[in-house]
Amino acid sequence: MIKKKESLLFLLPLLFLGVFFYLPLGFLFLFPGGTATLAGPRQIMEVLGDPYYRRVLGFTFAQAALSTGFAVLLGLPGGWFLGRFDFPGRRALLSLCSIPFVLPSLLVVLGFVLFFGNNGYLNRFLQSLTGLREPPLKILYSLRAVILAHGFYNFPVIIRCTAAACRNLSPSRRRAAASLGAGKPGVFWTVTLRELISPLLSGAMMVFLLCFMSFSVILVLGGGPRYSTLEVEIYRLARLSLDFPQAAALGFWGTACTLLMRGISLRLQKKAAVISEGGGSPPEALRPSGGILMGVYFFFCAVFVLGPLVSILVNSFQTLPSRGAGAAFTLRHYRELFGGGALGGLTINALGNSLFFGLATALLVMPAACLAAFGTAGEKNRLGRELLFMLPSGVSSVLLGLGYLRLRSLLSPGPALGRIFILAAHVILAFPFVLRHIAGGIRSLPPRLSEAASVLGASGTDLFFSVRLPLIKGTLFSALVFAFCLSLGEINTVLLLAPRNFNTLPLVMYRLIGAHNFYAACVPGVLLMALSGLAFWAMDKTAEGKIERSF
Repeated sequence: MIKKKESLLFLLPLLFLGVFFYLPLGFLFLFPGGTATLAGPRQIMEVLGDPYYRRVLGFTFAQAALSTGFAVLLGLPGGWFLGRFDFPGRRALLSLCSIPFVLPSLLVVLGFVLFFGNNGYLNRFLQSLTGLREPPLKILYSLRAVILAHGFYNFPVIIRCTAAACRNLSPSRRRAAASLGAGKPGVFWTVTLRELISPLLSGAMMVFLLCFMSFSVILVLGGGPRYSTLEVEIYRLARLSLDFPQAAALGFWGTACTLLMRGISLRLQKKAAVISEGGGSPPEALRPSGGILMGVYFFFCAVFVLGPLVSILVNSFQTLPSRGAGAAFTLRHYRELFGGGALGGLTINALGNSLFFGLATALLVMPAACLAAFGTAGEKNRLGRELLFMLPSGVSSVLLGLGYLRLRSLLSPGPALGRIFILAAHVILAFPFVLRHIAGGIRSLPPRLSEAASVLGASGTDLFFSVRLPLIKGTLFSALVFAFCLSLGEINTVLLLAPRNFNTLPLVMYRLIGAHNFYAACVPGVLLMALSGLAFWAMDKTAEGKIERSF
C-alpha cells in the first residue's frame, strides 16, 4: 500500500494539472457572462450535423492518414538500414535524420516554401536543367504541400521506432524458424515482420496524432477553407469569429478523437515494449549492393532534410533591390539585427522572450513531471495512471489556448496576465512529453536495484529520489532540453494569448511570412535553427537521451 507521503507526492502533479489544465478548459465552455451554461450536447451534436464541419473532420482524418502513410514510406527503409546493419557513419546518419525532431514547425514551413515553392531552389534547379519556363513542381497551398511538409517533419519518428525495433529482434526465434526449414523470405514473413508490426504501428500512430493535431503547417500551407482542419477551424471560430460555444463544440470532437487515438497508441507502445524484451539481434555486415541502395536513399533524405534548412540560411543573406529584379546578396538584415534597426530590435526582443519562456518552461515542468513519473513507473495501474497524466497530449494546443483566452477575458486583461498564461500553457503542453521521457528512463533501470533497495529498508520515496533519479541524470537533462525546444517552437498558444507588442521568434516569423517578406523572416529563422541545433547537439550527446521516449 502506498504510504501517505508517497500519496501526497502523487497528488501534487494531479493538483498541478487541475489548476493549469482542467480549469482553463472548463472556462472554455462558459459563456461570456460567467454563468455555468455549457455548450451542451445539443450544440455538440449540431456540429456533426453541419456538412461543412463534417467535411472538415473528414479532411482532418484524410490528411493525417495520407501524411502518416508518406512518413512510413519515407522512414521505413532508413529505419531498416540503421537498425539491421552496422557501418561507418551510422550514428551520424541517425543524428541527421533526427534533426526535424527539434525544429519548430513554423521553421519547417518556411524552409519548405523556400525550397519546394514555385520560385524555390528545387524548381529553379529543375528549370535550369530542363529549360522549362514554368516551374515543374507546383505544390504550394495544396494537399500535396501538407503531406510533404508533414512527411518531412515526422519521418524521423518512423526511422527511430523501426531502427530500435530492428535492434531488438529476437535471434533465437529466427534461428528456430530457420531450423524448421524456413528460408530467409519465410523467416522474414513469419518471424521478423510479426515482431516489427507492433513497434511500426506504434510509431505510425504517433505520426498520425501529430498530423491530426497539426496547426501551423495547415494554417500556412493549406491555402484556405478548402484544406482547413479541426485545429485551424477552432482557431478561426474563436479568434476571428468570437464564436466560443461553436469552437468548444468542435473542440470536443477533436479531443474525443485524439484521446481515443492516444489510448490506442499507449497500448501499442506497451505491446511493442513486451515484444522487445526477447533480446537483441546483432547487426549484420552491409553488402556492396546494399551499400549503394543505402547511399542513394540517404542522399535523397539529406536533400529532403538539409535543403529547406540551407535555403533559410542562404535567403537570410539576400534581398530584392526592386520589383522584377533578382535576389542580391546583402548583410542588411544582420546589420539591423546587431545595429538596432527596426527588424533588429523586433528580433532581439523576440529572442529574449523565446529564451526566457523556454528556460522557464523547462525549469517549471521538471518537478511536476518527476513527481508524476514516480506515480507511473511502477507496474501496478501504470497504464491507468499514465492515461490520466497524458490527457494534455490529447487536447490540442489551440483548444488549450482558447481556454486560457476565455479565462483571461473574465479576469484583468493586462499584459502581465497574458505572459503568465502563455508560460502556463507552454508548461502544460510540455508536461506529458517530459513525463514519458523520464518515466521511460526509470523503467529502463534494472529491477534488481529497486529490489535491493527495498530489502535494505528504503521506502518508495527514498527509492525514487536516492536511487532512480541519480541514475538517470542523462535522461533528466535531455528531458529538460526537450521541454526547452517545445517551448521555443510553440506558436499556437502565443498567437492566441500574446499581448500587444509581445513577440517570440516563431511569432515574428509568422507575421513576416504573412507579409510575404520571406527574406526578413529567415533572420529569426536562422536564430531558431541555431538554438534548435545547440539543443539537438546537447540531446544527442546525452547517452540516455532517446527522443522517441517522449512520444
